[in-house]
Amino acid sequence: MSGDAVGVILAGVYAVGHRPAGIRSREMAVVLIAGVRALSWHSALALWALRASWHGVVHASGTHSRTGPGYVIHRTNHLAPDDVTVHWGTPVTTPLRTLLDLARLLSLEALDAALAEALVRRLVTL
Repeated sequence: MSGDAVGVILAGVYAVGHRPAGIRSREMAVVLIAGVRALSWHSALALWALRASWHGVVHASGTHSRTGPGYVIHRTNHLAPDDVTVHWGTPVTTPLRTLLDLARLLSLEALDAALAEALVRRLVTL
């Protein structure tokens, strides 16, 4: 591969080419390796830029729960087609679904800030 940069992002997922692994490479690697329906929870909130960047494990939703090095797949049977979209080339839960998923986990202040940002950017409506 003379001249090409190759880097392992997750076991079985490689970045090939001259472009260094991008800011969303971890997230897309989880989508590729785990065969999930969409990024979700904290990772989706960060992808939508409704919070500061997320440096924890990558969260995604799929039909089976599992964890791996650097990721958690949340099992959900209730992820309707309207709950998933593509943002920055990555399958992700919609802003509304993301806020609903995190409503019990975030502090009231963090949820309010994320909702306010989503409203200002017209990602959700009341």
